[in-house]
Amino acid sequence: MKIHGIVYLIVGAVMIAFTSFVENANPDAGISLFTWVGVVFIGIGVFKLIINFVNTEKTPKTSKNSQTSRFGFNSELSKVNLDQEALRQKQQIKQRMNQNLAPCPYCKTLIPVTSTFCPNCGNKLRA
Repeated sequence: MKIHGIVYLIVGAVMIAFTSFVENANPDAGISLFTWVGVVFIGIGVFKLIINFVNTEKTPKTSKNSQTSRFGFNSELSKVNLDQEALRQKQQIKQRMNQNLAPCPYCKTLIPVTSTFCPNCGNKLRA
């Protein structure tokens, strides 16, 4: 699980504030180690935020509908061509699947030609 840098900052600040509060109320508490742990948490949080900022891409985000080609044409035309290509591929797959299928003589469900029994009605197809 990835913990965001801001969480480390908040935990560190809370630890420092709580330790200061307890030490002011009871100077003999001896919990100054928690102050340093809070400082370490804040340091880790700052480090994670800097790393996150550096690794973030600085490219402007554009919506898919507003993309244009280098000639200035809208990309909708290429999207239509891709949709037509996908439809054509689906039809080819369906045709290939139907080549190995035959209708059941009893219930007319398409079944593989190698079937001995119909999976829909259960009738025996071959002797």
